[in-house]
Amino acid sequence: EAGLHRLGLMRVVRYALLGLGGLLLLLAAMLAYVLVFFDPNAHKQELARLVRDQTGREFSLPGDLKLRLYPWLAIEVGRATLGNAPGFGAEPMLEFDHARLGVKLLPLLHREIEIGAVTVESPTIRLSVNAEGRDNWSDLGKGKTSEPAPAGGATPKLSVASLRVVNGTLHYVDRKGGSDIAVHGFNLETGALKPGQPFDLQLAGTVQQAKGLEIQLDLRGQATVDMDASRYQLAAPTLKLQLKGSGFPTDGLPVELRFASIDADRSAQTLKLPGMEMRAAGATLTGALNGAKILDAPSFGGPVQLANVPLRRLLEKFDIKLPVT
Repeated sequence: EAGLHRLGLMRVVRYALLGLGGLLLLLAAMLAYVLVFFDPNAHKQELARLVRDQTGREFSLPGDLKLRLYPWLAIEVGRATLGNAPGFGAEPMLEFDHARLGVKLLPLLHREIEIGAVTVESPTIRLSVNAEGRDNWSDLGKGKTSEPAPAGGATPKLSVASLRVVNGTLHYVDRKGGSDIAVHGFNLETGALKPGQPFDLQLAGTVQQAKGLEIQLDLRGQATVDMDASRYQLAAPTLKLQLKGSGFPTDGLPVELRFASIDADRSAQTLKLPGMEMRAAGATLTGALNGAKILDAPSFGGPVQLANVPLRRLLEKFDIKLPVT
């Protein structure tokens, strides 16, 4: 009887394995069919309509769409543009050359959304405020129709492996306030993004103002973002600047700033900068600053101390020639 029992068990296991193998072959055939015969480019118009319904703006996808399956359901997008608000010109508000985003399939079964590395190449963002004070971004989302929240179960957990922006451009024009600022060569790279957890942050770029001031910047630190409380923290950040323009040396003036932390509270409109250390032109400035009403009427105060520095050496850094005495 024991032998017959083992024989029957082996048959069950054998049939189970055959059934599992057949199921895997069927799934592989289905995936192959989707990859071969499903053309995401055939659904461009539907995708553009969905974006238009959510943003109220025209969305164009002249570039190709590519779909990748298992272990990541990934979509690659070629060139894309998002239209500008009425009255702000024909140039799109947002455009990019290439983007990639992937979602891992298996965690979806456990109500977890694991997004892989998100990459956006050569994005351009144009933000404008006209002479009447109206901007071109506040109307985004007004075309979105409200939908009831899904019933049953908690909100799915969301995480992003990393975010990478390559060679971006940001142009901000305020015709009412008289500001014209552009950021070129903007590069951003983060570590893993999980709600409430710190992540590594690196960003660099060149800021240019219409008056001729140019600032090359490089910022590194560990950031924590609390969207619900509107709080943004950066632990042990290092900011390196190279200032060029009228009043600065021909080769530029290097400036390095370090802080124990940067803590911004948007709701309270406060900014805390403890453990400040700034080095420029052979001078060292230390202290701590606190900012108030940083959105409405920014003001800063706090103790600062300038270490002794030879005045002659400091002026030489600014290409200022002293008379012979």
